[in-house]
Amino acid sequence: MAKAPRMRALLIGVDTYHGADLLLRPGQADASVDAVYEALTEPPHALFRGTKGAGIRRLRSPARAGDIENAVNLVTRSAPALFLLYYVGHGRLVFGADPLQDRLYLTVSETDPAHVASTAVALEDLVTWALAGDSERVVLVLDTCYSGNLTHHLLREGRNLSFLTSARQRQRVTAGEDGGVTPFTAALAKVLRAPGPPGHPLTVHGLGKALKDLAKGQPPATVFPWKPEEFSSGDGASTRLTRPLDTLPPASPPAEDDTADPGPLARLWHWISGIPRWRLFTAATILALLAASGVYALVRGGPETPCAPPVELRLATAPEEAAAMTDVATAYEASAFGTSCHRGRVSVTGAGLDALAEGFRDPQGWSEGANNLLSAAGPQPDLLLLPSSADLDRVRGPDTHFSTPVHIARDLPVLTVTADGGERLGLPDPGPGRVGTVDWPALRHALTGLKDHARLLRPSPALSGTGLVHYLGMGHDIPPAGHADPGGERGESFTYRTGTPTIPPAERDARERTLIAGGGSVLDGNDALCALLARRPAPRYAGALTTLRATRAFKAVDCERHPAEDPDTPLRAYRVAGAPALDHPLVRVGTDADAARADEIEHFLTWVTSEAGKNALTTAHLDPAAREENVRLDPRHVADQLNAYRAAHPELRVEVVFDVSRSMAEDSKLTGARAAVDEALGHLGGKARYQVRVFPTGKDGEGSTLRDSPWQAKGTQKLKLGSDDVNKDRQADLVSVLGTVRGDIAAAKEADRSTPGDEAPHQYAVLLVTDGDYREGKRPQLDALADVAARLGRVEGAPVHVVATRPEGCASGYEADTVARYSGGGCTRLGPELAAALSRTVTALDEGED
Repeated sequence: MAKAPRMRALLIGVDTYHGADLLLRPGQADASVDAVYEALTEPPHALFRGTKGAGIRRLRSPARAGDIENAVNLVTRSAPALFLLYYVGHGRLVFGADPLQDRLYLTVSETDPAHVASTAVALEDLVTWALAGDSERVVLVLDTCYSGNLTHHLLREGRNLSFLTSARQRQRVTAGEDGGVTPFTAALAKVLRAPGPPGHPLTVHGLGKALKDLAKGQPPATVFPWKPEEFSSGDGASTRLTRPLDTLPPASPPAEDDTADPGPLARLWHWISGIPRWRLFTAATILALLAASGVYALVRGGPETPCAPPVELRLATAPEEAAAMTDVATAYEASAFGTSCHRGRVSVTGAGLDALAEGFRDPQGWSEGANNLLSAAGPQPDLLLLPSSADLDRVRGPDTHFSTPVHIARDLPVLTVTADGGERLGLPDPGPGRVGTVDWPALRHALTGLKDHARLLRPSPALSGTGLVHYLGMGHDIPPAGHADPGGERGESFTYRTGTPTIPPAERDARERTLIAGGGSVLDGNDALCALLARRPAPRYAGALTTLRATRAFKAVDCERHPAEDPDTPLRAYRVAGAPALDHPLVRVGTDADAARADEIEHFLTWVTSEAGKNALTTAHLDPAAREENVRLDPRHVADQLNAYRAAHPELRVEVVFDVSRSMAEDSKLTGARAAVDEALGHLGGKARYQVRVFPTGKDGEGSTLRDSPWQAKGTQKLKLGSDDVNKDRQADLVSVLGTVRGDIAAAKEADRSTPGDEAPHQYAVLLVTDGDYREGKRPQLDALADVAARLGRVEGAPVHVVATRPEGCASGYEADTVARYSGGGCTRLGPELAAALSRTVTALDEGED
């Protein structure tokens, strides 16, 4: 008779470490390991309940990498059905030229910070060791900084492998304030202890979702908040991590007589002695078989059935639709739609339209991770959902194969204003919960009549379909008398007919420069609403062009780049007459011959158009009725409109101001920030230029130096900053260097004005990478910083976008927040999302949003 499959767990904790990283305190790793051990053994539904800890090994602060390898080999040598490995400790990231070349190392007690690669455990090596034992299912739980780095690239399609991580790519994570169990592990143990519904054991995928929900409850001021991720291959996501409650016998009621209890061993002996031996042997055999089958069923995703393994679909959408579609995908996964064995999943990625277009132009390069497409646009999708047909035509590559669109929802372009903004524009209050109407001519007239030259916030067309459709709404849809049809040369015309005169093409360029944006980088509709409510440094925005869904779903408390001055400010929405409705086409990408994937795609398409799917869309503030005719735009006309849009904005000049004080050399700050800025500058357009200024150059923290000739570098070049550039002194006088930057930009603008034939002066912005304002023995100069930042933003028209490398990040009341807020710029802290966030910011700048 074959032996029953076994479960094994290895719990590793490291908090004694010779480096300067103090996130984990002595004893904290032990406490975290013990919390996981108790969650796996104590609750009634615990995976290892009744084993008295057999099968679980705790490894506390191993000294060398070889200790971990030996422990993994020992635990997995019998090829268990399930191998669970938990690690809590310090993660060290060796940055590559781009995120795909990063390497994550898990430290041991004797790891040398100067020689991490040879004294720590590389994550890819740990995966290799874990899989070498031929375990049927492997689950790796990593509670460490940067734990999300490249885990999805280490998945093996032929293996049931799962990662649960406490951080995302290039992101540090808090270890908590009190030195006890880390916040991520505390949440992990809490979910493992929760009983759940009867008959429904907790799976890896369910654990990942529960952790993400708990992460939302972290205090807003948390430094390095934990942001869990779950990645799985094969059937790994369905691996069970608890026992179903309904398989456990109920506890026996206590005896109610006064007879002395003979004790459990005596009772057992009396019971056994009264049973014939052949029956005992038969019962033992049956129990052994049941135990074997029970454990086997426990670690698999479900009972033995003809059901196919679950398939994970990848859905790409515009950034501002990602949250709504994630809610829809969650409803799909939780639904009872279809057969009882259906267990499909949908992962949602929000990506800019320019990035998607680049990916579909070069699918081969996309699949190979070329040009940072994986970080900018995510993995190649199975399904694509965009706000409008115009967006779909825009991202379609020359050889892209899209299925016939299924228009699943409809949304309305709206002008969103505060009550004050509505009064300034002379718009009547539509009433609570109602939508008003405004047309372009009336809106244009109201804006030009304002004394303070207020402007409209509108997302960048590089990122958001909302921005594109609103822009198209500003052009004539019906040629005026005496003018040629814009599509006449091709025998076709611009195909939507609203009957509402909008802005004649002759006025368009001037209106773009004078009415749209102008002072704050806006990425998508949600970001536009955040900037509208921030109202700093002055209430210069009259309204934001968004969608009705974005306005109804908006939560000011979620604003990070532009914190709302008053989160409770009510918003009013007015439909923009003359702009077409957004029709949300959903298409299948490519011609995947995988039958299981094709079936799952059809399953999702059927569900999303069913009553259950329509209810999920309604809950996500999307109208599934699609009452209006779908918008169909000629893709060549869209390209012409975008070219005209770009021509209406001045060329961009970015001054990169990089802090090279001594503290920037700590914890790979310089390397990580430089790589992120390099990637972001690679998104600059062909006419944009930048120059690099490093500071400080003197012991007093003052002084700065231009690295190259002014405004010569293109976005494809690199910063060429390294450890040799680091100043040995910690001093860094931000007020001094920003004053110098203002002088640079003022001189450049004067040169613009003196250049013959330069009718459109350049647009200027500052990208400041800093570890803060520091002069020995003195407090940060917040008032002086606010003054110089306001002069840069208001007088010179150059907002400052800050990369904050200190632990407090962009928290209110610190230098980074002060500079960004008073200059009208934004702030992003150093972390795994920095490269993508900066790339979006730079793209928005280059599209004329400032």
